[in-house]
Amino acid sequence: MGGWQWRARIESDAEQVLGAGFLVDSTHVLTCAHVVIGRERARVSFPGGGGTALPAAVGMCTGWAKAGDDGDIAVLTLDEPVAIAPAVFATPDALKGPHLTDLGAYGFPRSKEDPGSVVTLSTRWDMDLRNEWWQLDVPQAHLEVLKHGFSGAAVYLAGSGEIVGMVTDMDKGLDGRSGRMLPLRGIRAYWEDVDDLLELGWLTAEARRRLREIVRDAAPTVPVDDICRAALPEFLLERRLRSVWDAIRYVAEEHCEEDALKRLLLGLLGHLDKGRQGRLTAWMQRWMPAASPSRPAAPTSIIVRLDRKMRTETYELTVHSLVDGATGPSTGPVEVGADEIREQVERTLPRVRDAVFGRDWIIEFALPVPLFNEPFETWYLERDEENGIKIRMDSYPVVVRDVLRMSPSSTRWDLTTRRWRRLRERGTTLPYKVDCRHSTDEEEFQNRLDADEECCVVTYAAAPSTDMLNAALNSGIPVMLWPRRTCPDRPHDDCAAGRTLEALTTAIAKTSPDDIPGTVMKLRKQAKTHKAGEHHHGRELALLWDDPARLPDPPLSMGRI
Repeated sequence: MGGWQWRARIESDAEQVLGAGFLVDSTHVLTCAHVVIGRERARVSFPGGGGTALPAAVGMCTGWAKAGDDGDIAVLTLDEPVAIAPAVFATPDALKGPHLTDLGAYGFPRSKEDPGSVVTLSTRWDMDLRNEWWQLDVPQAHLEVLKHGFSGAAVYLAGSGEIVGMVTDMDKGLDGRSGRMLPLRGIRAYWEDVDDLLELGWLTAEARRRLREIVRDAAPTVPVDDICRAALPEFLLERRLRSVWDAIRYVAEEHCEEDALKRLLLGLLGHLDKGRQGRLTAWMQRWMPAASPSRPAAPTSIIVRLDRKMRTETYELTVHSLVDGATGPSTGPVEVGADEIREQVERTLPRVRDAVFGRDWIIEFALPVPLFNEPFETWYLERDEENGIKIRMDSYPVVVRDVLRMSPSSTRWDLTTRRWRRLRERGTTLPYKVDCRHSTDEEEFQNRLDADEECCVVTYAAAPSTDMLNAALNSGIPVMLWPRRTCPDRPHDDCAAGRTLEALTTAIAKTSPDDIPGTVMKLRKQAKTHKAGEHHHGRELALLWDDPARLPDPPLSMGRI
């Protein structure tokens, strides 16, 4: 421990002893609220450290008003820092176990001139009172008991001097041989700054301090209970959460899943003000980075989902984010008409895109099949004409997906999962080519694909019909690539579409399935460097790339019928 100078006496301006306290850092002293209730100022002396009493400002941590209230804790802030080694806290689980724990507390039950007195105490894990206090007992053989002057004294492990709580009350009916303490659990609940001083075992001390600074004083209206349940639906929430920080540490310390904290932070993003969102995003990029190159990264995407509303000509739009495989911020659902989709998507994306910045991410459009040929890569990810900002989506990989495969209860999803697994095991695409002379009807096409279990990727020379696309989707084909145009040439022996088919097939034939979106992005960028009218096989490309693992939480329905 190195010394006991951190034990403090709390006095009035008239030098009356009010109670005890303990120094936790160079400027802060903890004591009970009832010791300093009604005061704006107090004086603090350190009998073991010499010197005179020091002036301090009184800060009440809770609304404590009378005996029996919860939250009997106050923080005194010294006008000037002191050169005294502060108290050291025990780990939060130091009192776990069925055995009696030998404890001590140092108080000031007599006059100011008296150096103080030590009382020997004991407690046990089952002496938890109303989930607020722990009962303290004084051994019969010990002469000192709990009395006035011990309130606010640190309760410490006799063997190490590490703090486990603070004396709050004595039982007058038992002549001070029993009392109560606010345990470290309660101190943490009412004065969150103490977490900066603890060894908690999750994150590094620096990472926790920076994270707590970001969420400190976040709006009390942030619905932390609801966010926690949404981010971790399998997690049993056993108590109400007092603040954003309380939610963070509760999940970090009580939840066993590796990505639980990340999922909670992603859920919090959309409920914080813009400044905190940016700081939290930057914090996650530094302290929760994506997987290293030696370990495949979990998926990171923005997923734009459109569900057709039956009996109307409208769609239900939801924008999700996946960050390292965890569900991040989302928006919607909102109802949009076909002519409103682009405007609404471009307006909505800024609300979720910050969560994926700093990672390798793609943009996915999960859609009904008739929308597959929309030129999504030409839409804007960010546009600010006043400041000259015009960034199209083709700056990133853009893919389309079958919205009907977004549910694990879908047969299409199951068939796709099987072919995707085979594609991953094989590591190369081996595309099945469909040229512009293809005249097979959709049923025969589906039968042909069903019979070829090795077929996982299809390339087309020209835009396939909706029926052809559905046939391939019904067979579970996870990857398809085609130009969004028909072949105008007759005959087709050496047509432009045929040359495009060969170029596209060659471009992805030896490509890892995870690299296909990036390869197609490069083809699109190369096509933009050619003059209008010049042929390039990367122009007007549509890519269906359906990784079954990328399944964000389903949107809340707006009443599809």
